[in-house]
Amino acid sequence: MVGSVDTDSPNGLPLASFWECREYQRTVKRVESGYKLCNELSLMIQERAELEKAYSVNLKRWSARWLSFLDSGLEYGTGALAWKGLCREAETISNAHQSVRNLLIDEIQTGLKHWQKEHFHKTPLPPQTLKESKLFEQDFEQAQKPWAKRLKKMTQCKKDFHQACKMERSLQVQVQNAKTDPSGTPEQQADEDRKLKKIQEKLKKAEKEVERAQFVYNNALDDLRSESPRYLEEMTKVFNRTQDFERERLVYFKDLFSNLHKALDVTQRTDFKAVYSELEQSIAQCNIEVDLAWWSTHHGVDMPAVLPEFEEYSPELTTISNKKRSQISETNTGITLTGITPVISSPAQISPDKHSEPLVKKSTNGPQTTLPTPFDDFSPTSDNKSFEQTTEPPRSALPVAPSTAPEVPTADELSDADYYASATYDDGRPGVPVRALYDYTSQEDDELTFVAGDIFEKLEDADDQGWCKGRKDGRAGLYPANYAEPI
Repeated sequence: MVGSVDTDSPNGLPLASFWECREYQRTVKRVESGYKLCNELSLMIQERAELEKAYSVNLKRWSARWLSFLDSGLEYGTGALAWKGLCREAETISNAHQSVRNLLIDEIQTGLKHWQKEHFHKTPLPPQTLKESKLFEQDFEQAQKPWAKRLKKMTQCKKDFHQACKMERSLQVQVQNAKTDPSGTPEQQADEDRKLKKIQEKLKKAEKEVERAQFVYNNALDDLRSESPRYLEEMTKVFNRTQDFERERLVYFKDLFSNLHKALDVTQRTDFKAVYSELEQSIAQCNIEVDLAWWSTHHGVDMPAVLPEFEEYSPELTTISNKKRSQISETNTGITLTGITPVISSPAQISPDKHSEPLVKKSTNGPQTTLPTPFDDFSPTSDNKSFEQTTEPPRSALPVAPSTAPEVPTADELSDADYYASATYDDGRPGVPVRALYDYTSQEDDELTFVAGDIFEKLEDADDQGWCKGRKDGRAGLYPANYAEPI
């Protein structure tokens, strides 16, 4: 009988030899383990692909967010190139990792599943097992069956031989004990002699049984030994087939691991190498002095110094401009009225038709429109006022003090002065403290000026055009809503 080898199992106990009965099961189960390894490796690739996709999506989202931030114009000049370079780098890396994900799923994982399907085949009827493992088990069993039959016979013969030897040894001890104990009366001595004689007869029979059992045991062992060469040869053939089957899996897995290495190594991509070279160039293009000079030219001391000079009053050119408050329609663009001449007529000179004659304006954006007369202070009464649109010098008029208060204009009839008054009027009510997020310089008289970090009060929420009313340093005015946050 082939003995066991000194190979330890995971629990520390020696493993039974492959050559013992049914110990080929470990080799058969290796086929099923190979099939399971294909499933586990496919799952491993799937999880890595999901990680690559998530990283790619997050990088692209990060890049889009900061590119959008750069559109605000907070960073300027060549300094913005480095910001954009980092965003471009993120987009390139995002594309690279998305490509890795596509390779993992579309090529490597798909190829693995196809190879698994071609290499392993399941039985059609339940319980479903692998045809390959079932075939190997049948071949091992067929190769081992004659030898196992002789082994079983030899094992029984050995057991019988050992039992006969045990009986012989027991009788020998009894005879020895009877001979060494001669004490007792003559009657007792005679009885002991009879017992000793019986034991000696049993011993002779046991000795013959030992000889017979040993002979049978040796014959069974010789028969087993004669079968062993054939057994070893047949088992080796089947085992080599299982080795060839497993070799195919190991070779395929090694090639697959090489493909995984190539797919995951994004540093070897041409675009991956180029993006960092471009990023380095973007950073190198940052020119501090050029940026400072640009700022000075566009926002600093190098701007043209336009100092106020004395200007004669001329009513020949008056501009009605859009206001930022929500009362003005977004469709109204700037309208310029030229040659507006106030005409104040006496009651006798004003015809009834002119009492309600509106001012006609010409717009470049559409047909002629009518506007309510904005100069109520020049009319003698709220009902007797007229304006003529002409290019001729103004006619003389009798100065008559207004007898009644002017009508209150509607939201669409508010003049520039009305808007300015509504934006800068402070009724003294407390506001909500806010902190400036960015610097802002007023563009019109009704706006506030502040720098990032300044704290002031918000008096009104943002209108539909994004302007809030606030108070800073005791002065009320407008400011962009997204330039400050509540404290």
